[in-house]
Order: sequence, then C-alpha cells, then structure tokens
Amino acid sequence: MNEMEDFVKGCRFFAEGNHSAAENLFRRCLRQMPEDPDVLNALGSALDALGSLDEAAHYLNRACQLQPDSAPFHFNRGNLLRRCGERPAAERAYLEAIKCDPGLAEAYHGLGSLYLEEGKIEPADACLKKAINLKNGFVPALYDLGQLRHGQGLLEEAEQYYRLSVVGDAHFLPALNSLGMLLVRKGQVEEARSCFEKVIQRDQNYLLARCNLAVLDSWCGNLDHAIDVLQQAAIEAPNDGNVQFNLALALLKAGRFKEGWRKHEWRFYKPNPVQMRHGEIPRWHGESLVGNSILIYAEQGYGDSLQFVRFASLLAAQGATVLVEGQDWTITPLLATVSGVAVAFSRGEELPFKPDYQIPMMSLPLELVVDGAHPLIINYLRPPEERIRFWHDRLSGLPGCKVGIAWSGRLEHVNASNRSISPEHLAPLCGICGISWVSLQFGPDKPSPSPIPMLDPRDSVVDFCDSAALISVLDLVITVDSAVAHLAGGLGVPVWLLLPWNPDWRWMQDREKSSWYPSVRLFRQTSPNKWTDVINDVIQLFSYFLERGYNGIN
Repeated sequence: MNEMEDFVKGCRFFAEGNHSAAENLFRRCLRQMPEDPDVLNALGSALDALGSLDEAAHYLNRACQLQPDSAPFHFNRGNLLRRCGERPAAERAYLEAIKCDPGLAEAYHGLGSLYLEEGKIEPADACLKKAINLKNGFVPALYDLGQLRHGQGLLEEAEQYYRLSVVGDAHFLPALNSLGMLLVRKGQVEEARSCFEKVIQRDQNYLLARCNLAVLDSWCGNLDHAIDVLQQAAIEAPNDGNVQFNLALALLKAGRFKEGWRKHEWRFYKPNPVQMRHGEIPRWHGESLVGNSILIYAEQGYGDSLQFVRFASLLAAQGATVLVEGQDWTITPLLATVSGVAVAFSRGEELPFKPDYQIPMMSLPLELVVDGAHPLIINYLRPPEERIRFWHDRLSGLPGCKVGIAWSGRLEHVNASNRSISPEHLAPLCGICGISWVSLQFGPDKPSPSPIPMLDPRDSVVDFCDSAALISVLDLVITVDSAVAHLAGGLGVPVWLLLPWNPDWRWMQDREKSSWYPSVRLFRQTSPNKWTDVINDVIQLFSYFLERGYNGIN
C-alpha cells in the first residue's frame, strides 16, 4: 500500500470516528512525507480528537506555516486553540481562515460559537447567521443559534432552530436534548420526555439527557425513581457538578436532608456555579464558636437570604459574634433585625473587622446538622415598630379583610415563566366580597396590570423593612413562589402560596403545609400552565373562611 492509499484510508477512518486507526496511518504517511502539509494537518486533527493537544498543536502549526493560504488548516488550528482555552489565538485563527476563504461556513460557525461562549451576543449572531446563509441546513450553526436565542429568553425562536437542527440530523443529540430542556421550560412535558428518551435510546452514555429525564421525573412525582437514576449517574460521573447538584435538589425535595445538604455543596462546582466569597477567612466546619466571630454571607436570591438567616440565632447560642453580609442596602437592615445577628452590612462594604470564620448562608444546615427545616425558629423577622405603625395607619381605612397579593417574581429567575401567573388568571378573585386587595409587587420590574382593583403602595416602599412592615399588618398574603413568600413566612403572617407544577425543592412534594414556615399553606398546580384550578381552590377556601368571619384564616 503506497502513501496515498494510506492517506485516503486514514481520512476514511477519521470520518468514521476511528481516530486511533487514522492516527497510525497518518504517522506512516508522515515518515515518507515529513513536510507534506495535508498529512501534517490530518495527523494534527487526529491527535486533537484523541486529546493529545500539545502534539496536535505542533503538527497543525507546521501545516499552517507550510501552507498559510489554507482556510481548512487555520480552521482546524482554531478549533484546537479553543479547546486549549487560548481564545484570542483561536479567534485570530478563525479570522485567518475566513480571510483565506470567505465562503468557508465552518469558519464562521467556529467564530460564532466562540463568541457565544464568551457572551458576545451580537457578533455571535452575525457569524452564525452567515454560516447558515453560506451552508443551508448547517446543523451545528442552527443549534448554536438556538442556544443563543434560548439564552436570550426567546423561546419560540430557539425552538424553531432546535427543530430545524433535529430535522437536518436526527442523530445530532445535543439539539434533541436542548429541545427537550426548552419544552420542559414551556411545560410541554410529554414531548420533552420523548426527546430525552430518544437521546438515551441512541446513546445510553449521554449523561446529560439521563439527568434531565430524572429531573423531569422528580417534577412529575416519580421522586424515588429520579433519585435512583441520579445516584447511578453520580457514581458514573463523580466529578460532574450538574449531576451532583440535581441529586442534591431531589434528595432535599424528598426530605432526605442529611444527604441533601452534603450534596448541596456542589452548587459551588456546577456549571454556572454559585460564587464563593471571603476565601481569605477560614471556612467554618462546626468548630467551637465560644468567644469567636463568624461571618455568614448571602449567596443567591433575596428569598434564600430571608429563609436561611434564621440560623444566625443558633450560631449566637453557641457563643459566636455573628456578622451577616446581605446582598445590598435594600435587605441588609431587615437581616439586622434577626435574633443573634450582631452586625449586618451589604456586599461591597468593608468588613467591620476580620472574623474568625465565614460560611455561605445556605451551608448552615449542613454544618449545624439540621435534619429538616428546624421549624422551632419561626417569626424571626422583626421590622422596625415605627414602620409598622406607618403602614397600620395607612391601611387602617381599608374595609374588610386586608389581603396582599403578588403574582410575579423576579423576571430573570430560571423558572420565572412557570412560577408567575398571568394577571388574567386573577380575574375570578374579583368576585370575592369583603376584601381589600394590596399589591405586593415590589422591585424594579414593572408589574403587569392586575384585573383586580387594589392599593398599590410602591411609592412608599423603600426597602425590605418597609415591605415587611406592610405585610405584617395584613390579614393574609397570597403569592407565587418569590421573596414575598419568604418575607411573609418569616414574619409569621398567614400565607397562601401558589406553586407551579415543578416547584422548588424547599416546598417538597404532596404537602399542604410548609415545614419551613408554619403559617404557609401550599396550593399546587397539577399540570403545567394550568392556574385555573389553583385559583378556584383559593376561592373555595375564601368561601369557607367568609362563613366564619375570617377567624383563623391560615
């Protein structure tokens, strides 16, 4: 067999995915043609596929030196540099490929995909569209454009691109898996399940699809099965933060707190990890706190801080001086009212002094060995008395039962579309007599207009202390899963919490009451996008309490 036959056969092996066989043949060719750029490029590409990146770089660099006007060579080198994390060099290589051949769709796709990873949305969009224009039905570019639209929250466009990818190549599993994830977000459960199952049928080792299907199972009530699947996945991929974190959420939802809190630490090591802070201070792992100080700091959303700050009292009971770092000035003054908190300040402010220990707020149950929600710590938020008096006086003229309502949470929340209620679904509440409604839609997001006549107090709400004081003088709060639920629950105010079909882990499964907040009653969707039954349940319960003059409304 001559060198050309070896080269052609090696290229065939490479196209079939048999990279080791391709490498052997390309090396044999190289011994006879050590300066042939096509052989150098082919061997470098095979080594790249096999993970031998340093050696691959040697051969691809040499190929580009010998034939600097070859667009495919620069494109392959760009791919390698990108895998090596050398993004600026990869960008230059892709641009050189485009300069050599402005019609090379693959180079535009590589550049667009790189920009997408870097969050450069406009140039990514332009490059990916150019790739599709040059090569009609170019599946990887269609898929990446779907990813871009998905990240922008443009779900309908993202779905179109994912579906085009699947039509173009039914075996392109990333598109099928991403389509399933998007359909879950839209509440199209059965089709989403079908997408994940198809991926798994074609590749049993496609861990992400198995994990996604398990999460979907947990939301649909098959929690024990989901945990079994995720535990097996965690054994197969012990360093996969995505798998481990999803296992944590399933365990916590099932009430298996000891395992769940431990696995929940994977939130710092998953894709898009929670940021660790104050690494210069020793992390607390249960050491004696007598005579020591400890900083607990907010990690994620306002609701998380309002929920977990309760544990400051347990640290103080162990003899610690407790410092709390809140997200910003809007919440820090309220966190300072919690029993056990000695000092509270906001992220970005200078530490009043260097404490002996620090711990992320949501890691407290792990180190305190809390088996469950520790419901003894209740009614722990205490807004200033003068603000309570202000809101009592302002609302004193409202007749009947004073009910606060929030129908939408933070818009950028990953589950915002499922956990928020379209205002038109609230219209039946207008038929309930004897109620004065008060809007609890706080924050910078402009709320959608409500069909219910209500008092909008936002002009006088400055921070969470105001929100808490307002809520404390209400008879009842009706809210979706948002910071308002934690705020009212932490105050001990009666709360009717309206949950989507896929609620957060902390509300657990098939329960009407919350172990975190005894004053909270849970109303659950039975299927996606259907709030009608939930609102009807609320109306029926109101009718029950109306007959009793609102006594014991919780």
